[in-house]
Amino acid sequence: MDEKQQILRAVSRGDIEALRKMNDNSGLDWSKCVYDKTGDSALHVAARTGHLLLMRYLHEDCGMNLEQTNLDGKRPLHDAAQFCNFKCVEYLIGQGVEIDPSKRADWTPLMLACTKQDDVIVKFLIDHGASPVLRNKDGWNSFHLACREGNASIVSYLLSKDLTLLQSKSKNGRTPLHTAALHGNLDVVNLLIDGLNYPEDVKDTCGTTPLMDAVRSGHVEIARRLVDSKVCSCECSDGMGRLSIHLAAQAGSIQSIDFLIDECGTDVNSPANDLSRPLHLASREGHTNAVQHLLERGADDSLKDSHGRTALMVANSYNRISCAEILERKLVELQFVTD
Repeated sequence: MDEKQQILRAVSRGDIEALRKMNDNSGLDWSKCVYDKTGDSALHVAARTGHLLLMRYLHEDCGMNLEQTNLDGKRPLHDAAQFCNFKCVEYLIGQGVEIDPSKRADWTPLMLACTKQDDVIVKFLIDHGASPVLRNKDGWNSFHLACREGNASIVSYLLSKDLTLLQSKSKNGRTPLHTAALHGNLDVVNLLIDGLNYPEDVKDTCGTTPLMDAVRSGHVEIARRLVDSKVCSCECSDGMGRLSIHLAAQAGSIQSIDFLIDECGTDVNSPANDLSRPLHLASREGHTNAVQHLLERGADDSLKDSHGRTALMVANSYNRISCAEILERKLVELQFVTD
C-alpha cells in the first residue's frame, strides 16, 4: 500500500494520530492526496464521515484548502451538508467557505441538505446566506427537493423565508405540488394548499396535473384532498387527452380507479385523444388485476381506439398474455350469453 492510500484509509477511520505521524515524516502535497476515481480529498472524507477534529487538523496543520473540489465539483461543504454533519458544516461556514457553491448538475449544499430530514442544517445554511431559489440543471430548487422528501418542517421554514417559492417550476413545468403529490407527502400537500391560493389544475409541460400524479401513484387520500379543495378537477386532461382515470389504469392502481369512478363520477369508458380507454392502457401495460377490475366496473372491451384495436388486440400486440386471457374469457362469455 502506497503512502497516499495509507493516508486516505487513516482519514476514513478518523485516525488523527496516524496522520500526524505520516505528516511529520512526509513531504506529500496534501491537495494531491485524492481518490483516483472520484477525486475526493481527505477533507471530503472527513466532512462526509463527520470527523471534525480531523477536518481542523487537515486544514489548520496540513494547509488543505477547504474549497478543494472533487471530479464532480463537490466541495467538503457539499458532503457535510448531504451527510447531516452539522459540526462540520458549522466549522466550514465559520472558516468563510462559499455558501452556495455548485457541483456538477448545479447542486448546492442547501439542495443536498433538503434531500434529508435534518432541518437544523437547512436553517443554519439559510441563516448564513444560502439561497433557496437557486436551481439545478433540471430547474429544481431546494423547495422542490424538500417537497419531494416530505419534511413539512423544512417546507414551512422555506416558505417563511420566501413565499414566492410556491410558484417555482422546474424546466418541464413541474411545481412543488406535483412533486409532493407524486411522492405521497400528504402533510406537505396540505401545507401547500391551505391558505396559499394555489392555482387550479396547474399543468407541467406534458399537461400532467398534481391529481394525475397522485392517482397514478395510488395516493388516494392526496387525490381526494386535491379534488375536495378545488385545486384539481377529475375532468382535466393532459396533452394526449388522457384523464386521471387513464393514468390510474396505466399504472394499475385499482384504488385510484375506484376513487375516480365512485367519488368523481368519471366514466370508466372515457376516451383519450386517440380513443384509448382505461382498459386499453391497463392491457398495454400488463396490469392483470386492473384489467379484471375495470371489466367488473363496466369497462366495454368491444370499444376500439383510433387504430381500430380493442383492448384484447392491444394486449396481444404487446404480448401481455395474462391480460389477453382475461379479455378472451370475457369475449367467450359474451358470445355464450348472446348465443
